Amino acid sequence: VERRAQIDLIEDVIPLYNRTVKVRWEGKPGRVYLAPSRQEVSYTYADGVVCVSVPEINGHQMLVIERQEG
Repeated sequence: VERRAQIDLIEDVIPLYNRTVKVRWEGKPGRVYLAPSRQEVSYTYADGVVCVSVPEINGHQMLVIERQEG
């Protein structure tokens, strides 16, 4: 066996709490929630930016921003 590189892998999931995510968005969103749980999350919208506080990220988390109808 020939070792060409030293790589350290961290396989433990380290949860993150109350992380802020900002996304440029055209127009006020209709709904913002986490998937697949469909848990609604509070957000603010100002100057073309949606600002969301995600309560917990445990390995990965999907955030859904829906366009406002009408």
